[in-house]
Amino acid sequence: MRALLYKDLQNLRRYIFQLLAICLAFGLIFGISNGNLYFVYGYAAILSLMIVLNSMAYDEQCGWYRSALTMPISRRTLVGSKYLLGFLSIVGGMVYSLLLGGIGSFFFPVSLSVSLVTAGSCSCVALLLIAVLLPLLFRYGTEKTRLLMILIFLLPVLLVLLLSQLGIPMPDASTLVGMLIALPFVSAGVYLLSFLLSVKLFRLRLS
Repeated sequence: MRALLYKDLQNLRRYIFQLLAICLAFGLIFGISNGNLYFVYGYAAILSLMIVLNSMAYDEQCGWYRSALTMPISRRTLVGSKYLLGFLSIVGGMVYSLLLGGIGSFFFPVSLSVSLVTAGSCSCVALLLIAVLLPLLFRYGTEKTRLLMILIFLLPVLLVLLLSQLGIPMPDASTLVGMLIALPFVSAGVYLLSFLLSVKLFRLRLS
């Protein structure tokens, strides 16, 4: 699996550096205009998601999966390498955004506790998004999944708008704290279940 991860990182190295530069640029722009860097944490999480999507797209374009299955590589290992890439991308994005926040704290008002909670929450949400997208990518490929992504990203927004229209009150502070505490555990559980589902769907796709 380390060799598969190394392959992905080598293929994406220029793209990753571009994303890091974009994240830095947005940090400077929003830091100067708004006086805070909290936007960077969410943006870094989205960029982590893009790394996984582009890795899948590259592999499909060159017909990697068909070639890989002629080697002594199991489907479970192929799927696991993408989940490992997704996890490492999110961790790397969180660390990078926190470093930017730490440097920015010398120039802008940044709360350490709020930064940690924001970065952690955004990373957990990104983990959930990858957990939803990867089974679709393994089953249908990148082209079809790109269309489904629009619906996936719109559903939470539509749900929030519906709840506001129905007059359902926002959860109180204690409920929000409980949700934040549970979020990492829920994200980890969903990620594991997503991996098991992707293995089965990948076998169906290439059977």
